[in-house]
Amino acid sequence: MLFTRGWGAARRRHNPGWDSYGVGPETDPQTISQGCLSVWIAKTRKWCWMFLHILLLVWLGNLILAVVGWPMSTSRRKILLMASAGAFGCSAAAIAGVVAFVAVGEARYANRMYPGVRVDGEDFEGLTLLEARARMEDRWGAFAASPVVFRLGQRLWEPAGREIGVEVDYQIPLAAAYAWGRRGGWGTRLGEQRRTLDVAKEWRTSVTFDPHVFMDYVERLIAEISYPAINASLRIQNQGGRRQVAVVPARAGREFIPVDFMAIMSRTFDTPQRLLIELEARTISAEVATTVVTSVAETARKLITGHIELMAPGHRWSVARETLATDMEIVGSVAAPEIRMNLSYGAFEPVAWEIASTVRVSAVEPKIRVDRDGSIVPLIEGTPGRMIDTEGLWTRVREAFDSGSNLVNVPIVLLKPEITQLGKEKLQFDNMISEGVSLYWGSSENRIHNIDVGSRLIDGTVVPPGETFSFNATVGPVTERAGFVEGLVIAPDRTEPGVGGGICQVSTTLFRAVFWAGLPINERWQHVYRVGYYELGSSNPPGFDAAIWQPAQDLTFTNDTPHHIYIKRVFDPEEEALTFRLMGPSIGREVELDAWQSEEIESPPMRVEPTTELPAGEIEKTDGAIPGLKTIVHRKVLINGRVLFKDNFLSSFVPWPERWVVGQAEDGSFDPTAIPGYVSPEAHGEGASSTPDAAES
Repeated sequence: MLFTRGWGAARRRHNPGWDSYGVGPETDPQTISQGCLSVWIAKTRKWCWMFLHILLLVWLGNLILAVVGWPMSTSRRKILLMASAGAFGCSAAAIAGVVAFVAVGEARYANRMYPGVRVDGEDFEGLTLLEARARMEDRWGAFAASPVVFRLGQRLWEPAGREIGVEVDYQIPLAAAYAWGRRGGWGTRLGEQRRTLDVAKEWRTSVTFDPHVFMDYVERLIAEISYPAINASLRIQNQGGRRQVAVVPARAGREFIPVDFMAIMSRTFDTPQRLLIELEARTISAEVATTVVTSVAETARKLITGHIELMAPGHRWSVARETLATDMEIVGSVAAPEIRMNLSYGAFEPVAWEIASTVRVSAVEPKIRVDRDGSIVPLIEGTPGRMIDTEGLWTRVREAFDSGSNLVNVPIVLLKPEITQLGKEKLQFDNMISEGVSLYWGSSENRIHNIDVGSRLIDGTVVPPGETFSFNATVGPVTERAGFVEGLVIAPDRTEPGVGGGICQVSTTLFRAVFWAGLPINERWQHVYRVGYYELGSSNPPGFDAAIWQPAQDLTFTNDTPHHIYIKRVFDPEEEALTFRLMGPSIGREVELDAWQSEEIESPPMRVEPTTELPAGEIEKTDGAIPGLKTIVHRKVLINGRVLFKDNFLSSFVPWPERWVVGQAEDGSFDPTAIPGYVSPEAHGEGASSTPDAAES
């Protein structure tokens, strides 16, 4: 049936709680019927409880009077007992009825909320949990999606609740409302249902607010709203393959006007009403207007037009102005603006490299030696070089660009030979880097003379950084004209007299000094056979020598340090020792020596040869028997405990026979039997003769 708005209003005036059961002027008839039924069931359950209580009280009173024996006649007592029995029966019937009626009520609200259950001031009686959630979603959904709206002019920001720290929770209060009357045993459940028949139970939606999340969003919003003013400027851009000056107009900025957001957000969100926050901002004018920049644009265009000529003796280069300019800025006052150009050195660098490579001439270092008194003596005069002052050239180009000049003279710097710029404190020729020592005990006078002459030619030599030293080039030809005399030298198959015998004592000593300095040794040769002089001393194993034979065999090493190295000799005739010392700044290298040698190889049989240089029958020993040997001298060079490099020096000494010469008779015959220990070839067997490489002794 239909209910008119007037009827609904009258009923609300008669019973103000009617609307709490879901009945209103806009409610459809089916919902009104269900609401009326709910009201009738609730009221009837209340009346049943009251009637049951009255019957129980009457029955208990009659029973007490009858049992206690209140002074009355027997007939009256019988009447009371009968009345009590009747009251008991009525009570039992009423209880049965009430139980039945309660069962009907429980069935009616099996999955629905009980009467008197309210959420946010709205009655939810008879609603299922899903229906209640749908109603709360309709009520709070839009608010939860966007609880606050920010407005600046015509622009709106509608952040989600989680973005600004506003969280809406109606699920927990709904669950608690639905659980009312369903918790615990029958007594507890009926008690909760009974209480809400008189006084409704209220639950409210929880709305929480996190100010930190809110202010984080506000800061991002302010950053989006505010932007600085941009001054008018000039920009260089490519137009039609050329670089042109363009005017970039000024743009006004916007500044946010502060708002007390926390005061606004202090309101209580007890209703799903969205909050509107009005924002305000002010306009900021640019300091440099477009008209100011336009007035100096023509000056800028002139500065990037044309070329700058770069002049050096005999050379000329050109660079386009427009390739140098990257951008520009307006400086000075608004009334008198000026242009400051920013130039790119990267654009100028290729031209600078071309000029530098064309103009540069390296200085020629003089060849020098150190005299015996310590003074530096030039052997070959050096010549100065030249180079451009790159920094000074770039400064001149910038000045020419700013002034509008089109000509720049390239600044040139003279380069002095490095050695002329070094003093004694930097050369440090009084500091010893390493030394090599060899002994020449028992040497002939001629051999000692040659050792003295050869070592004196090397004494005082200065090896510049990065240069390679050559023993043969430094000593020069080993001739009588150079001061050498005849001594014994090792020929391919014999030891024989020759000019310069003993020069290998000098090369061996220098080799040892370079070895202990840790400098790279590029060329070193062994002797054909073991020479006893070079094994004298406790720290000189076999193979720790270096032979030279001009011009085929040389001793060379490289000065790979950044310092000059001075070679100083110490010649000691009394101790019969030669020492070479390498002098200069410390290079911090440590050197380790490790030697290996094979088993000795037996010498060949004695060799006897006739000669016309001795009287007939006289004998002379020219060579002693020396066993053969293979050796390796291993070197490890370290800096601060870390290996810089390793190298090996190998020697394969051939076994050398004992040799004698015998003066022959006029008929060519000779008698070798006078030689001590001689054994005829028929008795011993002719030994094979090896042919070693040539070397100096």
